[in-house]
Amino acid sequence: YCYDHKTKAVDKEKCIATFDKCHTKEKVLIAWIKANKIKILNSGIKVA
Repeated sequence: YCYDHKTKAVDKEKCIATFDKCHTKEKVLIAWIKANKIKILNSGIKVA
């Protein structure tokens, strides 16, 4: 989402602006997976 295919460059400003939002979503998703004890192969998420 931060890569411009026309110029073949990374938009660092856009990446910095959206990183926190995406990282927070990922953390919430991982917490939900752990709470519901869903096994996802090759994800690295440890479920008890």
